[in-house]
Amino acid sequence: MSENNNKSSFVNDRLVPFFGKIAGSRHLIALRDGMTLAVPMIIIGSVFMIIAQFPIKGYQTFMANTFGSNWATIVQYPTNASFHIMGLIAVIGISYNLAKSYKVDPISASIVSLGAWFLTIPLNTDKAGALWVPLTQLDSAGLFTALLIGLFITDFYVFMVHRNWTIKMPDSVPPAVSNSFAALVPGFVILFLMWLLRLAVEASPMQSIPNVISFVLAKPLGLLSNTLPGPWLLNSLYVFFGFSGFTVPTWFLGSCNQSG
Repeated sequence: MSENNNKSSFVNDRLVPFFGKIAGSRHLIALRDGMTLAVPMIIIGSVFMIIAQFPIKGYQTFMANTFGSNWATIVQYPTNASFHIMGLIAVIGISYNLAKSYKVDPISASIVSLGAWFLTIPLNTDKAGALWVPLTQLDSAGLFTALLIGLFITDFYVFMVHRNWTIKMPDSVPPAVSNSFAALVPGFVILFLMWLLRLAVEASPMQSIPNVISFVLAKPLGLLSNTLPGPWLLNSLYVFFGFSGFTVPTWFLGSCNQSG
């Protein structure tokens, strides 16, 4: 009995406060709150997906005869519009909430982080020579990159702002204009460094920043998520650190499986 009491005391006195501090850190809170922004889009997109893929053969036949063979594709337009912006929501939401916790203008920080994230995305070229962004890079396939950019780029942005690496405007200037100029120097430094990093990675066998992140993080986690205890273990960690059991696994495990 004494041994059990000692174990319980160790857990309550040492482990619970330790992990409580981790769960209450500004970075995990920003991660949780930023990703939760996607919940409405996930639910809306899922509704249209259910309508288009309702698993009853008679229903599918009726809808095809009534609205045409292409009806399911048309119905899923909102699904594509909502599901294919998951990474976009993540980088903006995480950066916004993290900058806000530092009492730094969150709009400017999230815009700079968004630009840095787009710099990591490999662009495609059509036959006419026009550049375009693959939608798959904006959804869960680009989630790992969005998480890292949203956290670390925002921290770097806040670091520069707190050290006054900014352009100061007179007090008479409207706050929106003042905040825009305050973001000029940090934004330039961040985008310039991300540009150099992209050039360096493109010259390497990895070819793109998402490939590097997939190799280092996504593939190992993808292998873990494909094991029997993997999803349970990852979901338990999410809930333990204060995340919703619905919000994170929907994205995180999906991106693991795509990349792995």
